[in-house]
Amino acid sequence: MPDKVQVSDVESLYAAVNDPGNAGATIVPAPGSYHLTRLDPLGAARPNGGRLELQANMSMSGVTGHRDEVVIDSSDPVNGPSFVIAGGNAGTIRMGRGRQTVEWLTVVGGVNSAAGVQTDLVGGTPVLRIAHVVCTGSVRGIDVRNLGPAGAGRSLTVDLDDNEVTRNVTGNGQGIRFVNTAAEGASIVASLHGNRSHGNHAGFLAANQASNGASVTIDSHGDRFDDNLVGGLILGGLEGMPATGANDHDVNLTMHAGSMARNRGVVPSPQDFTGGLSVVGGSASTTGLTSRNTVQVSIVGLSFSDNLNTDVKAWGARTPAAAPAGTNNTVTVKLQGVSAQAVTDRVDSEPSEPAGTNRATIVQ
Repeated sequence: MPDKVQVSDVESLYAAVNDPGNAGATIVPAPGSYHLTRLDPLGAARPNGGRLELQANMSMSGVTGHRDEVVIDSSDPVNGPSFVIAGGNAGTIRMGRGRQTVEWLTVVGGVNSAAGVQTDLVGGTPVLRIAHVVCTGSVRGIDVRNLGPAGAGRSLTVDLDDNEVTRNVTGNGQGIRFVNTAAEGASIVASLHGNRSHGNHAGFLAANQASNGASVTIDSHGDRFDDNLVGGLILGGLEGMPATGANDHDVNLTMHAGSMARNRGVVPSPQDFTGGLSVVGGSASTTGLTSRNTVQVSIVGLSFSDNLNTDVKAWGARTPAAAPAGTNNTVTVKLQGVSAQAVTDRVDSEPSEPAGTNRATIVQ
């Protein structure tokens, strides 16, 4: 097995990535643009619909110090890759099989690409690093997720370092997403350093959806979520569609320094979030589907400025339905240092819950 596999055009890139014999190797594309396609030059369907799905312990690295010199482009609207998979939709580069790194690349997606880089391939214990990557033009820039029954109980560790995610505005349009979807008992532990998320609908989203007992833990240092419609969304428990419950989840977020500024739009979810950071313990479009979800947020030294309506708003539970989303959902947000100057608002339950088990607390 080679340590590195050098490639110089899209056909050699596909051959290297799709070769199981290259498991454990680092694929090193030469400078240039690599236009991904669903069909090869002879009209035959490519493996994995033309997506780049990394083998076990396989990594990919462009030109160190120059993230713009290697461009992976899946935006062709006619012969671009297929992104349809069971249980969801797929991204341009998929990883997740063991210890893997994707770095020093620009990934240009299209309207059907779920993400520039996505972490849901199953195999081995995933310890992943995504660094010095630009992701633009997809539904999401970077999609950190455990998906479906194959992701049940999966523990995913990921380091996001010095990435730029921008102009991901199709559909939900998220810069970075952290989500356990229909993955019972799954967990995500993410460490972020110096990332920039701007020009997206939501700078980031963290959620547990359509499952039970999952968790997301994020530790952010010096990250900037500026100039999006909304800076960030946290949904401790989020119903699935159609009408699938989400219970007994945890989300823990710590943020140190960085910024959340000039987020001045509206994200329909369908609950019309605005401002800097919106935090909901139990979120559903119908009654009684999200209960016993816990969100804890600690923010120190992050700068909030010029966000629409509020910098931080918290709900214990929220639904547009006539009765509460569930019971015993709790949110606690602690703001320290310059972050304590944030404009805040809190609602225990929307609509109100007579028993008072849904709680939102902001300490500043």
